[in-house]
Amino acid sequence: MCGRLSRSTVKTEHGGLGLFLRGLTGLDRETAAAAFDEFQAGKNLSANQLHFLNLLIDVIAENGIVDVGALWKPPFRSLAPTGPEALFSTDEVREMVTVLKTLRTTAVPSDTAQPDRIAT
Repeated sequence: MCGRLSRSTVKTEHGGLGLFLRGLTGLDRETAAAAFDEFQAGKNLSANQLHFLNLLIDVIAENGIVDVGALWKPPFRSLAPTGPEALFSTDEVREMVTVLKTLRTTAVPSDTAQPDRIAT
């Protein structure tokens, strides 16, 4: 039997409608990759770093978002057993985290973005 999700369930268990939908639909791989363009700009990444970054982009494309803590869990641990710091500098990890937080934020509608209403 297929159950229905209430608005409160979507909000409390999935972080809101935007995150819920992003999780269902994923994110276009090209869009996920573009989110890391600035991160990669001017860097000469090693093969292991590129493999990690491509895995991260693939997971984002499939799931829509990635929680920051997931970088220290499978499937990422297979490439960096102690976490992304094994492959990237502390500053690069911070940049990566910023990109992940930005992707999450873009899935959540702004409270200030209210539809125009006609005063009566």
